[in-house]
Formats: sequence, C-alpha cells, structure tokens
Amino acid sequence: MTPEDSKRAAALLKAAPPFDAETATRKAQFFLADTQDWAGSIPIHLWEGLRRQGQDAATVDDYVRVLREFMTDEPAESGERPHKRGWKDTGCIDRLLEAMKGASLLPLSAERGIRELLPDDLADETIQATRLRQAREFLLMLVTMLKTGRANS
Repeated sequence: MTPEDSKRAAALLKAAPPFDAETATRKAQFFLADTQDWAGSIPIHLWEGLRRQGQDAATVDDYVRVLREFMTDEPAESGERPHKRGWKDTGCIDRLLEAMKGASLLPLSAERGIRELLPDDLADETIQATRLRQAREFLLMLVTMLKTGRANS
C-alpha cells in the first residue's frame, strides 16, 4: 500500500469508522441501572451542558479530562476533588467517566483490522477518533435515556 493509499484509507475510516453503537447503548443502560438515583437527581440541563463539553478534544483522555473539569472543582490540597454544585457524588462521577472509557473501547477485531490496513501513526489516530466517537455516543445515549425516563414518569 502506498502512502497515498494509506492516507485515503485513514480518511475513509475516520469518516465511517467501525462504530459500535450497541455497546455504547448497553453500557449506558448498565450505568443507569447502577446509578439511577444519582443520575436521576442531576438536573437535565446539567446533563445537556456536560454533553456539549469537549468538542475540541482529540482523544478519549482529553474528553474525560474536560468532562471531569466541568463536573468537579479543582483538586483540594488533599487531592480530593469536591463536586460542583448540582453534580453531588464524586464517586459516581468517577464511575461515569470509567464507564465512558469502557464504552469507548473497540472490539479487538476492529482494532486489529485498522492496524492491518494502516501505518501505525494513522492507525493510532483512527482508533482514537473512533473511541472518542463512541465515548460521545455513550454520553448522548445516557442523556437521551434520562430525558426519556423523565418524560415518561
């Protein structure tokens, strides 16, 4: 494969990467089942605000950092992160961000396929773009489920 072919393949994969919406949805359902009281106590406008954060993030780690900053105040000297008003329990915030990271992981077969098609640097970039898309999908599904649940109750 020529370098031009690799760049074209990377562009195609970024435009339509092997996306796993089912996993993002299932992980959002599991998260809500475990944290319904906490998640349901957060006003929808805060969830919507959270969903709009991190538009410039290039990686899942950047995205998670921006979301954490939105939900928590700067770390105290003790290293503890107090929550911002409205987000309440920082333990649940940590669980949310870990669930999001888990939902962003690609199936090994998809990652292997990308790595076989592309040079390492383009493969890494494509995998990060796909993971970021899945993390965003997880949060979108979570917010949608919360809004739907509130509308039906």
